[in-house]
Amino acid sequence: MYTYPSVIDGYFNEADMRSRALRSLLICLAMIFSCGLFAAEKLHVTFINPGKSDEAYWMMVTAFMKAAAEDLGITLEVLYVERNHFMQSQMAREIAARPNKPDYVVLVNEKLVAPETIKPLDDAGIKTFLIFNDLSDEQKLTHGIPRSKYKHWLGTMTPNNVDAGYKIARYLFAEAKKRGMEAPELLAISGNRVTPASTERKSGLDRALMETDLEVKLTQEIWGEFEEIKAYEMTKRGLLRYPNLKIIWAANDPMAMGAMRAAREAGKTPGKDILFGGLNWSTAALKAVKSNEMVVTVGGHFMTGGWSLVAIYDHAHGIDFAADNGTEIKPEVFGAIDATNVDSYTRAFGEGNWSKLDFSRFSRKYNPKIRKYDFSLTSVMNSLRQ
Repeated sequence: MYTYPSVIDGYFNEADMRSRALRSLLICLAMIFSCGLFAAEKLHVTFINPGKSDEAYWMMVTAFMKAAAEDLGITLEVLYVERNHFMQSQMAREIAARPNKPDYVVLVNEKLVAPETIKPLDDAGIKTFLIFNDLSDEQKLTHGIPRSKYKHWLGTMTPNNVDAGYKIARYLFAEAKKRGMEAPELLAISGNRVTPASTERKSGLDRALMETDLEVKLTQEIWGEFEEIKAYEMTKRGLLRYPNLKIIWAANDPMAMGAMRAAREAGKTPGKDILFGGLNWSTAALKAVKSNEMVVTVGGHFMTGGWSLVAIYDHAHGIDFAADNGTEIKPEVFGAIDATNVDSYTRAFGEGNWSKLDFSRFSRKYNPKIRKYDFSLTSVMNSLRQ
């Protein structure tokens, strides 16, 4: 029952009023303190993006990370090195020297520069997380694995790029077989000679070549540096050397787009005279799949940055991902989009509206029953907000 304050001669009792005022003040102070504590505890994560700020793929990576950060209450800072990998270690030193340091730094082993990026951050006591490209086997001999030589290097999250390269090839070979192609000539457009993601995707192609019963002839491997213009220029020369090419396997979508442009200029019709496959789930590639100019675009790896924030969020809240997932996480993120599922994917995410995803559904903090992270395409489609 509510007790009314005492009334004496038509006025509130003075002592009662002071007591009520004191209680109100204490409640306000508690609210202010709790809000301030929450703000102080809000995670600050910096991502050193190795790509260009206007590069489609790396813009997708950033957009997905921002959606995850907003959902999980993380303050995300993104710094671009504009494809100048020498800048990455310099950025790391500048971050390490800041008076207000981030809680975590997410970085990529682009052109094998991760060790010199991790070291100054580790010396400054900043926790780091490596995504996309793990250290090479040779680098591991010197620098070890997470939490060994560098105590604050917490872990890695690297997509299975061998599987990605394999998937592209398998879809291309299945289509070639369906069309009755005999001994088709193939041109492989890799990224570069050193980045692990590039060499691993090529390993996937090699595995598919060994397994297929189609007599595919690999004419040449060229390196397009993951760039459309370079792939275009090199494919132009390749088509002069191999005018009967039937299949072009590309390690990413921009290089596939460049190769398609070169094919058109050579009088070839993409999807008819030459089969193309790429990787990224880029808007251009999805349109090409829908118009039957491309057989397949494999993707989902651009989401790795967002998934790393889920693991970081859990770690910051006392749930160490290493307990059940290890320090070197290899999530199955790659999925293939072809003519059979391109419409369903574009209906869900065609505009890149990642806010449709409920990222908390992937977090072990919010879902204690989760042991192993599941970032598959099926899981993503099942996590759409209703």
